Formats: sequence, structure tokens, C-alpha cells
Amino acid sequence: PVYCRYQFHKTPVHQTKGEPHGTHVYFHDINVIFLGAMHPSELREYLEGPPMVVEVHDRDRKSEESSQKPILFGEDPLNSHLNLQAFISPADTENNPFESQKKLWNPYGVARVSFANLLLGHKYLNLVVPIHSCEPKSTGCAKGSKNRRPDVLQHSPMPMGSYLEANSQLKLRVGIAVPLSPRAEAPQPDLADSLFGRIIFVFSFKKLFLLPDLLHDITTINAKALELDSYPIRNVQQILSAFKMRVKVQDQPSLDVLTGFHLLDGTVHLFVLEGLAEQGLKQLWNSHQSRIPESQRGEYKVLYNSQLLFRRRLYADLETVLYHVHLSKPVAQLLKRQALYVRKAVPRTVFQALARIHDICHTSTRLKEVIVRDLLPSSAMIRDLNQEFGIPIWQEDLTDEKLLALPPQPAPNLEAFQSQGSTLTSEILSHQEKYLQMRFTYSQNYLSAMVEPQNSEEEEKKAQKKSRQAWLTASGFQVTGLHNSTESHHQDFRRLPTEELKEEWMERALFANVLKPTLDRERWSWDKRHRDFELYKKPPPILELPLTGRVRPVPV
Repeated sequence: PVYCRYQFHKTPVHQTKGEPHGTHVYFHDINVIFLGAMHPSELREYLEGPPMVVEVHDRDRKSEESSQKPILFGEDPLNSHLNLQAFISPADTENNPFESQKKLWNPYGVARVSFANLLLGHKYLNLVVPIHSCEPKSTGCAKGSKNRRPDVLQHSPMPMGSYLEANSQLKLRVGIAVPLSPRAEAPQPDLADSLFGRIIFVFSFKKLFLLPDLLHDITTINAKALELDSYPIRNVQQILSAFKMRVKVQDQPSLDVLTGFHLLDGTVHLFVLEGLAEQGLKQLWNSHQSRIPESQRGEYKVLYNSQLLFRRRLYADLETVLYHVHLSKPVAQLLKRQALYVRKAVPRTVFQALARIHDICHTSTRLKEVIVRDLLPSSAMIRDLNQEFGIPIWQEDLTDEKLLALPPQPAPNLEAFQSQGSTLTSEILSHQEKYLQMRFTYSQNYLSAMVEPQNSEEEEKKAQKKSRQAWLTASGFQVTGLHNSTESHHQDFRRLPTEELKEEWMERALFANVLKPTLDRERWSWDKRHRDFELYKKPPPILELPLTGRVRPVPV
């Protein structure tokens, strides 16, 4: 039967009754949701966010018990091949066979329904949305494998449906008893200080006049929130770059800090920031508008909407307040890598982060469009992207020394310098005692001083040399028998050895040149029997050695 399944916000999952297949399927299903039980700001955030996903199941298999009877080891003809790794693919060991027989995965259609028009004051919505195919899920056996068992073939899922080619659509009607206010209502006084806003800056890597001013504004706001505004702005920026927070910012909603990430890839700078809508974020927007002249505002892109409010931060669980990501190559070049489109070669979150960042930088024009299309990468995606394609970032990559150069100051007195240094040391110690729950370091030359100074290349060479000395032979361990190469699972996708493919084929070259014995094991002919061992004569019972000379007596 055909049925639909969906979940509206945090309500329980609703599933319609099954209907028979046909060109037109009518469900006649009514689901009543009490919107009055939700908070108004939370409801508005959900309606303005990504569309609701409706799953259309039209090709589910019957949940029958497996007909295979339990057998003892040795009775199955496939048990004799268990020692061959080539017979069992890695995909066969990913899922538990006992659980996969009970929980069958079936392909389905996906329809995305948006309720944003309810915020315009509409009381009824007649929606018609197209149906797309869902993302495929890897099964236990690879497609086209020759080693699939007969019982697995019987329980394999059906192919993906061609919904777009068939022009499949889902029609539904949405009604609300009391229409929502078309205008954005003012938040309640107790929640006005805990609603967050988001802003996105995208500008070219060559626009040096934007980066220092933006970093200066972010550092000023965060330093004021963390009570670090008494220190020089250059030192505060280095401190916040290595700021490790043990307590999540999510647990402190009234903390007026700007969280998010900064991505640079050699061509563009991308800032995705979030903070209190009426405090830090509004201050950043006003400072940016007053500093940048109107003639230069068309040279970069800023996505901001003060009416879009959120109840939670999206990047509160990152390691630092402002997470910097320096990619080894531009995003457009990374998306052209073949490894991204090979399943399980690169984590799925990395591909999603690259695709979303590319859409934000090149196709998005409004912040509402970014929110509706769900283009903001999550904090887990950003961490995986930095781990996969990130390289170390230096202070020179974040600042321009010519623009941030301080005016020359007179040479300080030695006594004044010592007193100032002791005062700064005491202030740092008092600040550390005040913020015991936070972890950070102070350095004037590096972004972080948490790692020990060492040369990674020298350490790697020493480790390789020590490992080579522990080998049994000079060429390494010699393993006989069938074994699977671990290099096939490596993520470094290099070009195939085309030189070996161009070599001319020689029939039985390996057996004739390598495996042939050095000595001839065949028997001698009859005329050369004197050269061969005597095979038909028994040896004497006692072997007497010939005397070569007279035996001398042994003196007593």
C-alpha cells in the first residue's frame, strides 16, 4: 500500500493509512496540531525555516520473516570460503545481518512543504509540491556483485522511483483556525534579550580594507562581553583566537558574544556570525554601516535581516568563539575532486559543507533564502571540513600588517616597562582566577600556544626510521597467502599506473621466468646412468670409510 509519513516540528510522527496503488491516490487523512501549545517565537522560527519533509512510501516490501532456516557451521556450502577476503566485501560487514532482516530499508519519495505563507495572514493554503527521490542508502551487497547469496537477492530493495520523470505531485490543504499576525510582533520583555540573529559577510580575498575592520569590531564586542576590553586590541585578538571554552555558550544565553566561523580559501572570505539580535549583532551591523561608504558596498555581499530571530545558537559548541578554517584550495576546486563523489571516500558531512558554502558565496542573495534552503552548515560539518581539507592558519592570514600598523611610540623607560610588565602579569593571573571554567593561552606571535614546539617533519622521519629498524628483514614483513591491500581504502586518490597497462602481454611469463626451478628435476637417460644416483641398489648396512694412511698408536 501507499502511505505518507511526516513530523511537524516536535510533534509525534504522523503516518496515514495505506491506500492501494493507482495513478491517483487519495488518502483522506486529517491531522490536527495544537499550535497554541507552542511558543509564538518558536513557531515563527519553524515556519520561516526549512520546509517540512513528507515521505511518500509506495514501494515498501512486505515484512515477512526470513525463510532461511538456522544451520550449523559446516553445512552451508559457503562456509569453506570464509577465509577468502575477496569473497566477502567490506559492505557485507557493515550491517548486522540479524537486525537487517527485521529492519528493511525501502526507497521512498520526498516532498518538501513550506508553511511560510501562513505568516502573511492566510487562513487556508492549497499546496502542490513535486515529489523527489530520497537519498540512496548503502545496502549490504554491492550492486552487480557476483558473490551475492540467493537469500539476499530475494530481500534486496526495489529500485528508486522516477518521480520527476512521471511528474508526480503531492497535493494537500492546510487550514488554521485563527490566522497568524502578518506583522512581526515585538518579543516579550523577558525574551527580548535572549533572541539571536545571524549575519553573513562574503567578500573577495583581495578586499583588504574589509577584513581588519570586521575583525576589529568582532574582537571589540567579544572582549567587552568577556571583560577583556582593558587590554590592547592586538593582544585580545590573539587571546580570543586561542580561546578554549569548557562551558558551552548555549548554557549562557545572556552572554553577549559573537560566535560563528570564518572561512578563507585563497579567493574569498566568509563570515557566518550569530549573536544577541538587539545587542552585539546590532552593534556590529551599525558599526559596519557607518564605517563602509556607500560607494564600496557593492563590492561585497552582506546577508542580514533583523526580522529573522532564533531561540538558539547554531555554532555554540565549536572549540573557539570565532572558529577559523583555512582551506588548502578554493571551494570551487575542491568540489571538482573525484573523491568527493565516490561513496564513503570522503565523509558525507564534508561534501555537504562544501556544497552549502559554495551556494552561499555564489547563488544566495538574501538571508531568508539561506534559512529556507537550509544552507547554513552545522558545527559538525565545519569541524569535519577543517579536519579533512584544513591547513594551519597564521596571524598574517588574518591581518594586514600595513593596515594594522600602530604609530611609532617613544622608547619606554626600563623601570616603567618592568612595572608595566608586572602589572600585566598580575592582571592576567587575576583574570585566569576569575574565569576558571575557560581555557585559553596568551601569545604575541602565534594563534595558539597549546601545542609543544616541535618539527613535525623531523618527528615523522624519526618515527619511520625507528619503525624500519624493527622490521624482520630489510624489505619489510613477508606475508604469504591471500591478503587484502589497505591502500585501496586510503583517501589519497592518485592516478592509475598507466605504464603497466601499456606493457605487452607475455603468456606464462611469470611461470617461465620466476617459478621455474633452477635445477632440472628430471631423471637421467640410460646411457648417462653413471651420473645419476644408484636408485635400485640397497646401501650396505655398515658404511666403511677408506683408510688414507697408517694409523698412529695413541700413547698412554
